[in-house]
Amino acid sequence: MLHYQEYKSTLDKNLEFLTKDISRDKGWHPSWEWYQFPEGFNKVTKIMWMGYLTYQKLKILIEFNKVKGLKKSFLVFLFICLFIVTHFIVPLSLIL
Repeated sequence: MLHYQEYKSTLDKNLEFLTKDISRDKGWHPSWEWYQFPEGFNKVTKIMWMGYLTYQKLKILIEFNKVKGLKKSFLVFLFICLFIVTHFIVPLSLIL
């Protein structure tokens, strides 16, 4: 991690914010809306983006050892699960 020591205090503050920014359902939600699209589209894309954001932020927290007890193999498992849910289960539930 190039320049880590130089920016350590700023990075630590940002990582602390990430750990406090998690929602009640243990994920991170998009901070934007798609007002021009229909309601169904918003629900699907919000779930897909939530999975992506949660994966990305957990990855960062694990890299900086801010998540205790989680290993990179779990992160791979989580990513596969999120991919399956967002690409297959959620779209099917909207069709059926």
